[in-house]
Amino acid sequence: MSDGGQWFIATVHCYCSEFGVRRSALHVALLRDGTQISIMTQIFERRTPNAERRTNYACALLRDYRGNYLLQLRPANATHAADLLTCFGGRCELGESAEQCLARELHEELGWRPTHIPPATVYLCDTQQMIASFHPLALPPDVTVHPEPGFVAVPAPPASLPGLPISRWHRLVFEALSLGGSLPITVTLEDPTGPGRHCNQ
Repeated sequence: MSDGGQWFIATVHCYCSEFGVRRSALHVALLRDGTQISIMTQIFERRTPNAERRTNYACALLRDYRGNYLLQLRPANATHAADLLTCFGGRCELGESAEQCLARELHEELGWRPTHIPPATVYLCDTQQMIASFHPLALPPDVTVHPEPGFVAVPAPPASLPGLPISRWHRLVFEALSLGGSLPITVTLEDPTGPGRHCNQ
């Protein structure tokens, strides 16, 4: 690769819940800066993974009453995904379920604690483990959010997502959702030498 570019490969799996098999995969070759290079589609079938596998991080596919996604703009000095947009959420603590983690994280990051966390519609994995689960949530219209100092809550219409500075792993999740098909979807990162397994990459 010229200019010292580095690759990572992602596979987007679409599932057919009626038959419990994986029907297709979209292979996206990207540079480390997130630039898309090529796409290859592969058709195959496998069993769906166990949805009960433990995840390390839990994130919210949070929408406001207008249908916009509510994303977190991270500060320039953030350890992960500096100056980029990510979904709200964070790391699960010891003994904490994904749902418990996400309720706690949303309270810490937005000052809002949802009373119910729906099941995940997207799972982010690598070849070794489940990295993160992404859960669809609707922000009640009467709720005012209060982001943590240095962070900004950004409403993003779905059509605007391709042009926004979204962190690469979260962008892959939104791209998977845009393909449509049966839920849940699993996005698998297949580069074993990639960066650390932090949800806000």
